[in-house]
Amino acid sequence: MAPEVVARPLPLRVLALVETETVSGPMKNLLSFYRTCRQCEAGVVELSLALFERSHACSASRPTQLSQAAAALGVPAYRLQEHFRFDPRTILQLRKLVREINPHIIETNHPKSHFVVYISGLGKKHPWVAFLHGYAPMHFRQRLYDGLDRWSLRAPTQVVAVCD
Repeated sequence: MAPEVVARPLPLRVLALVETETVSGPMKNLLSFYRTCRQCEAGVVELSLALFERSHACSASRPTQLSQAAAALGVPAYRLQEHFRFDPRTILQLRKLVREINPHIIETNHPKSHFVVYISGLGKKHPWVAFLHGYAPMHFRQRLYDGLDRWSLRAPTQVVAVCD
């Protein structure tokens, strides 16, 4: 009798947009999740990071705590170059990256990431999971960002609230 062939599921490709340079909060959880998946069964999840990077004429790309932690786990980190906050060129870069990676899920954790995925239209073509970490009364600019966030968060496939 021939041995039974068990089909292995294809890896789940996740693209996470990241607005931080450090390994804190959401990034600790995401990298820990990836590490656990890798230990349980190799190739179940393929994680990629899209890092917003503010470029300045006199500075070159430098490794950050987050990019170094990702590299140590073998997680590819792609840079979305922006010259100023909410630079529309990041939308084109993100669309190109998504075409290349073809993720099964796009993940966002912060207002700018939510807004960029919403404006890019990528949330209509790919399942999009947005994590909402809450709002705190702050200065005027933060209230504007929170307003954009509330507007953007009407579109994801799933919103996960990680707070009350």
